[in-house]
Amino acid sequence: MPFRYLFILIFCTLILAGCGSGVFFSPNEVKNMIGITSYPEQENYPEADAVTLCEYHNNMLKINSSGFESTENVHVVKKLFKNIEDNSIVNIYLSAGEKIKDINARTILPDGTIKVLDEKDFYTSTGDIGTYDVLKNTKFTFPALEKNCIIEYNYTIVKDSPFLYDSWTIQSKNPKLLNVYSLTLPKILLLKESQGGAGWDWNYYFANCERVTPDVVKNANSEGTITGEMLTYIWTQKEIPGIDVEPEMPPINNYLRQVKFAPNDFKTWNELSDWYYKKIFEPKMKSSSTIEVLSKSLTSHCQNDKQKIDSIFNFVKKMKYIDVSMMQSGITPHTPEKILKNDYADCKDKSMLLITLLKEAKFNAKPVLVRTNDISELNTDFPAWYFNHMIVKVEDKDKKIYWLDASDPYAKAGDLPYNVEGVTALTVNENGTSNFNDLPQSMAKDNSREFNVNLAVNDNHDGIYSINIKYKGKYNSSERSYFKDKTNKEIEEHCKKLVADNFLNAEISNCKTTALDDSIPSFVLSFNLKVPGIVKNQQDLLMLDYDPFKLFADTKWLVKEKRTYPVQLDFPYQTRKYFEVTLPSDIMKNLTIPKDKDLYSQGFVYKKRYLNTEANKLVITEEARFANKMIDTKSYPEIRSNIETIKKKSAEKLIIKAN
Repeated sequence: MPFRYLFILIFCTLILAGCGSGVFFSPNEVKNMIGITSYPEQENYPEADAVTLCEYHNNMLKINSSGFESTENVHVVKKLFKNIEDNSIVNIYLSAGEKIKDINARTILPDGTIKVLDEKDFYTSTGDIGTYDVLKNTKFTFPALEKNCIIEYNYTIVKDSPFLYDSWTIQSKNPKLLNVYSLTLPKILLLKESQGGAGWDWNYYFANCERVTPDVVKNANSEGTITGEMLTYIWTQKEIPGIDVEPEMPPINNYLRQVKFAPNDFKTWNELSDWYYKKIFEPKMKSSSTIEVLSKSLTSHCQNDKQKIDSIFNFVKKMKYIDVSMMQSGITPHTPEKILKNDYADCKDKSMLLITLLKEAKFNAKPVLVRTNDISELNTDFPAWYFNHMIVKVEDKDKKIYWLDASDPYAKAGDLPYNVEGVTALTVNENGTSNFNDLPQSMAKDNSREFNVNLAVNDNHDGIYSINIKYKGKYNSSERSYFKDKTNKEIEEHCKKLVADNFLNAEISNCKTTALDDSIPSFVLSFNLKVPGIVKNQQDLLMLDYDPFKLFADTKWLVKEKRTYPVQLDFPYQTRKYFEVTLPSDIMKNLTIPKDKDLYSQGFVYKKRYLNTEANKLVITEEARFANKMIDTKSYPEIRSNIETIKKKSAEKLIIKAN
């Protein structure tokens, strides 16, 4: 055996034994693994908060009486340089059907002092909600951290479904010197069927980096059986740079070096969808007399297909929503009867109930598997289980398509949450085949904040405001959700927060909202505002700061002069302001009306207008519109420059010559 393979075998055996038993690595072992004589210092990685010295993911697949037994041992050693608290907490998130055991962690201080965490230091949240066995989260905090200390931890994950959720994240925010992924499995799985094996071949995809060929090590057959002959496949990556995280960038998973694995029989999307529909979804889609009666009662009063779909959708929508992803709560829905009995549901259960009720009403309804755009884009070239959400596709008798997501209590049939809009989703057909669909994307005009303001300045130079703010689309939904069950005092506090800092002396009154009825297409917040002495003396001029509202809710993505990644907004949107300002005649005659302003960039529009409509009245309109949710790096500098200009223009005061 060549020395290189002997070296790999020795370390593979060491790592598997070490992680499984809770043994930590010695400093010399870590150095030898990486191939260094001393640990790196901050000057070697001046921009990094920390550096991962080594990271191992060792997977073991064994055959047992029930099928397969799959475990993954993870072992991480990291040196901390700065922002120590950001690295002090470790969260281990598990997908459905995974359990954690054998957690070990320690801190090694620069003076050599070692502090090992006790069992009581590891906190595991079960996360069970009713009948959902949701996210298992294990969290622990390293004690006594300081600059140049080393943290080390290892744990084992036991998996019910090998390769279904598996992935290997090669890269992270901070650099890594060594990252190794190994897979040990019975050789019989790889033998051809003619040789008495299962005929497996590898099913994995390298994203954002070149594919790496694994090294192969034959292990000793300790059992002396045909299933005991094991092979280990080892993928190694070295000197992996950290990735720079920018504000409002698309999901980091779109750019990280990583490997996605899939079960051997997911060679095509039809194989995946056939497995899911026939083995998982369809067996639970059981109608009953209860479902039949319910569907008829929901649609008996309806005059057309749209009303029937709306009625069924509104019924399911009002059921309490359990906000857990399919990665966490499992991929198997409950039966419609069970869902009705529970009177709460996650996305797959709401979809199951929707489909069953719609089918009873003679509609063609199908489950749609979605990877939400806050996680990452769906890779349509590699069939694998990426999906964390489910919605429904339904066609009426005229072949009009409705996309239904009943997770939002204030959405209409056809409205989709912002993290589902515009994504490529997998629609699963009754025969097990599937096809990709690009889900609809709302436009800026659909998601708007509209400020309608009347300001009267009296002879004492106080400002009296009457304010109505209308929210539409995604803003409508989020505001309704926010104001649900809010007290009058809480509504007043919210109104105060909307007002800019330079209006802190304002008196707020008559706060009220429109009804929270889910059938109303917009939401209106109204209140009055009194600002004593709103007209300010400044040398020989009078200044009127008339606008208490920010044009942009969030512009933290402007901080970088140059960007590596695009900006990803939640959704296209627009903000409109309409001010009617009534002034005393002595002020109006001495008022200098500012100039209008227009700015245009790719996908972005800004307009501001001043109109003297009556003797003592000024109408001011302002509009900013993002037509796209993505701002690419080419158009970023221009939009950034324009918004900096707009922020000054938006804060522009009215100038009045003093008498």
